[in-house]
Amino acid sequence: MQSHILSIILFTPLIGALFLLFVPKENKDAIRWIANIFALGGFLISLPLVPMFWAQRFEPGFKFLEGTANNWIPRLARVTTWALTAFRFC
Repeated sequence: MQSHILSIILFTPLIGALFLLFVPKENKDAIRWIANIFALGGFLISLPLVPMFWAQRFEPGFKFLEGTANNWIPRLARVTTWALTAFRFC
């Protein structure tokens, strides 16, 4: 869970929103409870990040990374580099 904690924090409210699609809109109390439970869940999942941040606070660079750096979409990176190089010479 440690390596994907950022994705879990990000998608917890999204899962709650998808769950809310199946709740009738007349049931406002249920909507509030479900939304607050998923929001609280995202908050509780993020709490382990606090001590991890404090342990790394003096190290340079980003504290929490997921995946590999500069390898998100290689082709997009090449196009962006080409566009920036062409723009620089204009």
